[in-house]
Amino acid sequence: MTANIQSTVAKSPESAPSLERTAWGLRGTAGVTIAARLGFEGVTHHYGSEVSLRGIDLLVEPGEVVSLLGRSGCGKTTLLRVTAGLEMPSGGRVTINGREIAGPKTHVPPEKRGIGLMFQDYALFPHMTILKNVIYGLASTPRAEAERQGHRALARVGLEGFASAYPHELSGGEQQRVALARAIAPRPSVLLMDEPFSGLDKRLRDHVRDETLAIIRETRATCIIVTHDPEEAMRMSDRIALMRSGRLLQIGTARDLYERPIDLYAARFFSEMNEFNGVVSHGGVETPAGIVDAGTRSEGSAVTVGIRPQGVRLGGEGVPGRVVGHRFLGEVDLYDVAVDGSDVPVKVRTRGPLPYGVGDTVSIALEARDVLVFDKVSQ
Repeated sequence: MTANIQSTVAKSPESAPSLERTAWGLRGTAGVTIAARLGFEGVTHHYGSEVSLRGIDLLVEPGEVVSLLGRSGCGKTTLLRVTAGLEMPSGGRVTINGREIAGPKTHVPPEKRGIGLMFQDYALFPHMTILKNVIYGLASTPRAEAERQGHRALARVGLEGFASAYPHELSGGEQQRVALARAIAPRPSVLLMDEPFSGLDKRLRDHVRDETLAIIRETRATCIIVTHDPEEAMRMSDRIALMRSGRLLQIGTARDLYERPIDLYAARFFSEMNEFNGVVSHGGVETPAGIVDAGTRSEGSAVTVGIRPQGVRLGGEGVPGRVVGHRFLGEVDLYDVAVDGSDVPVKVRTRGPLPYGVGDTVSIALEARDVLVFDKVSQ
């Protein structure tokens, strides 16, 4: 689902010996494109009577990497398919550099949009060689030039020696790299990636993500990545668009969404939470874990206080409690501490073990940066 566009051609590996060599080939050898500005204006979509997108407004700047983050069924993949031209919007419009590609009276075919699409399951053709899979989107390019671009894309992902192999002969990680090579071979102005790392073994995922991001930066394509993994979104993106029930709930940098979540749902997405309901009194809220600052919320307001486990300290002065659980999780230790006034133990994450065991009496205190106060709503 890609179309070729005119672009600046980067130097070949042979003419750039000073470039950094990685397991995926020479960095800086991915073909460079002219990034596009991608816009969504009031985009809606229905599957029959079911609403899947509810008025999406979003502007992705040229060369920007944006993650669509959310749970299954929130509409993120549907928005990707609308962008690619695989689904028609019910309303609103999609633009590339101000030119409408989808709207009330417009539907530019997928192959005419200058968009590269990488599917979740990679969608490789089993009967085609790896090279033929990679150049599949270059049908309008002379064969010799298409093969040159295909070999170049395979070289950048470290698979040039597999050009004549077939998909079933490759591992899952290698198939992912082939799918990436196919997506970047035509040098699209916009690159769309649907859960591109979900099928990979956890051991490989971080390395594959880092190398994929390096290639995206080299191509300079505007990129949207669909993911349900908040850590992945934070690692990969310039900005994150958090979606819920077909709507854009919040958009911003990883720091914006982590430190200033718009509501409790957004906060929960990026961290486990200790949650307590309370009422604002004299500028504070009394919780079983201690009194917290209510900020600007008015006297008598019903609120929910969220406290991240890593923001709870054990020892020193604070609210008394008793350790009722302790688990070692590798990089951190997780303690469960029973406190008066709460039926649920307070979860505490610490780096390194502390001299407390199950049954010990402790005290807990809170780090203000990990305490969030929200208006109470029905959850």
